[in-house]
Amino acid sequence: MRIACSLFEKHFHYGLAILLNSLFHAGFKGKFIAGYRGSLPFWIKKLQPGAKKDSYFLSENFTLEFMNLETPYHFTHFKPSFFNKILEEETAESLFYFDPDIILKAHWAFMTDWVSNGIAVCQDVNSCMPSNHPIKCSWKNTALKMGLKINRESDFFYNGGFVALNSSQKDFFQLWEKLIKTVWTEDELKFFSPPSRASRLNSFCIADQDALNLALMITEHPISTIGPEAMDFIHGGKIMSHAIGQAKPWTKNFFLAAINGAPPTKADKLFWEFAGKGPIKPFSQNQIRKKKLDLLAGKIIGRFIRRT
Repeated sequence: MRIACSLFEKHFHYGLAILLNSLFHAGFKGKFIAGYRGSLPFWIKKLQPGAKKDSYFLSENFTLEFMNLETPYHFTHFKPSFFNKILEEETAESLFYFDPDIILKAHWAFMTDWVSNGIAVCQDVNSCMPSNHPIKCSWKNTALKMGLKINRESDFFYNGGFVALNSSQKDFFQLWEKLIKTVWTEDELKFFSPPSRASRLNSFCIADQDALNLALMITEHPISTIGPEAMDFIHGGKIMSHAIGQAKPWTKNFFLAAINGAPPTKADKLFWEFAGKGPIKPFSQNQIRKKKLDLLAGKIIGRFIRRT
């Protein structure tokens, strides 16, 4: 069985809902495990209950399960711990993780073919980071101090919003978790980026993503990577759309954002497209119509006003 998963809390359940809708339309078959902290989303009340507690059927071959998590860590740094927990409790052929602000565009068959080639990751929005970059040199020194060997040089930086692997490669998640817990203290892991780590000049600025990139340099497992177009960071993407940044498609005022030089993104448009189709209905038709008008206004204004 193939398992997909995500982590969410607070208003990010809106992103999770639309991610699930996009997986449904992509032809996903398997189990989706949503790790959460706080309350379950209101929209589950309209779903068909499954056999287990907090489980639901989105289709005959698509099961959604919620996993309540108790951790003091910020969820972004808890990712590999979450994956390890899933693989301890579930029998999975492969595991796919998506941030809850991602929308899948590719057919699910493409994703399963992709992961058969190795650990699947995508280049980040600022993807160029030469192998001799001083930050990467610092990472290598950290690995050596831990008694770990660098097995792969890389000139790129990968985004932590998506990662997938086959169960035979699950020790990669254990390595990633070990690195995160080594490079930051327990107190620092409670924050997305504590003030002492906020600068990119810090060798481990964001624990999960920097540790992921170091783990990719250490692991002996094959990897299969795609450029920044995989998440719609540049033109030509056909696979996913990732709504990076603090403002999310479900929180944005597109008209005001466009006036300030930030027109709607591809992720914004796709979010509201999938909000109106799929098994999960977190928004009313009236809300969707209003947001699509807001999007249209933002798109028109964006033709004339751009940040320089």
